[in-house]
Amino acid sequence: AAKIMNSFRESLSLTGFHSRLTKIMNSFRKLLFLADSHSFHRNSE
Repeated sequence: AAKIMNSFRESLSLTGFHSRLTKIMNSFRKLLFLADSHSFHRNSE
């Protein structure tokens, strides 16, 4: 039973870590997109 609980806890922390990573990647992508469009507008002038 202890082994099952440990693996369950590990999978839970893994999913939490994955969702956190996804959030970070999403915000990072937004920042990249904003910087990209910003430089694009500056270059088109």
